[in-house]
Amino acid sequence: MSCSDNEKVTNIKVMPKENICSLDENISYLSNINSFSFIDRSHFVVSTSNPSSVIVYNTDGQQIRKIDYVGKGAFEFINPAIVKSYENNIYVWCSTTLRLLIFDMFGNPIKEFSNFKRAISNFCVYKNYICFYMSGGYKEKLIEVYDLTENRYLKSFVTPTDEHIILSMMSCSGGITMSGSNVIFMNASQLVVNSVDLYSFSQYSKEIKDKEFSTQTLGKDAIELINSNRKKAFNYIYDNSLVTGIFSVSDDIILKTEIGKYDLNRNNMDVSERYDKFYVLDKKLNLKYTLKTKLSNNRCLYSSNENNLYSIKLINSGEDFHYVLSKLNY
Repeated sequence: MSCSDNEKVTNIKVMPKENICSLDENISYLSNINSFSFIDRSHFVVSTSNPSSVIVYNTDGQQIRKIDYVGKGAFEFINPAIVKSYENNIYVWCSTTLRLLIFDMFGNPIKEFSNFKRAISNFCVYKNYICFYMSGGYKEKLIEVYDLTENRYLKSFVTPTDEHIILSMMSCSGGITMSGSNVIFMNASQLVVNSVDLYSFSQYSKEIKDKEFSTQTLGKDAIELINSNRKKAFNYIYDNSLVTGIFSVSDDIILKTEIGKYDLNRNNMDVSERYDKFYVLDKKLNLKYTLKTKLSNNRCLYSSNENNLYSIKLINSGEDFHYVLSKLNY
């Protein structure tokens, strides 16, 4: 544990967790989960691919209903890559058609938006605003704020670094969350937490100092490197730290990162020197403590709800497998 910005954490901890439920298949077959989000204390929603579906669960692990709108028509999705919930409504981003679909928790369609031109990697919702976390690859802003009432973009914030563009090739890199009326977000390449008040659009940034989180300066254009030498781009990823999530939990903001290096040995990936590292901040973005754990094989499936941080993990049991929802006691 660390109490100051400059202390290095050397102890490897096991993140205590409480298994909440196994995800049942009482209504529909459960394929690869892309994303999940809590609707309320007793219900959460998952989106899947191969086949595509959006399914509402209760915290006993029972499927409550399936939102079965697959296709290219009105309120239909082909690949529901990201699912969020806000005020008991379900927001689905289709990465194939670049559409945002809104349903109530009973699966009834409410509204859809389809005038988007670029891919995103995440989003969050506040009142009539959608804050899009852009997927990288463009020398534009990292966050774009869209007004659902006026159907237009309002503001954009923070230019992604070249290092971020390379690191965002990894799934679930970077991070975005809401804390009250503030959208909190980070580049994948920096321990710099950015906060924007969606009432005034005033911006504040706070750097977290930690020698264990290290990224090398790229020294050249990221897009050029990706196009000309993809192997070198991936080697850069394997050698550098990476932000993999940011979550608002009760009175805390939790940053999730990967530190250390991957080691490629005869096409096998050695992760013994790669770790997950969590940074727990207060609402003013001051560091309270850190926790370093063994690297999880689950980078993407994390979500917060009220006082807790949750994860969904795929468990192999013989020839069968199932998903388990767990509460992490950070």
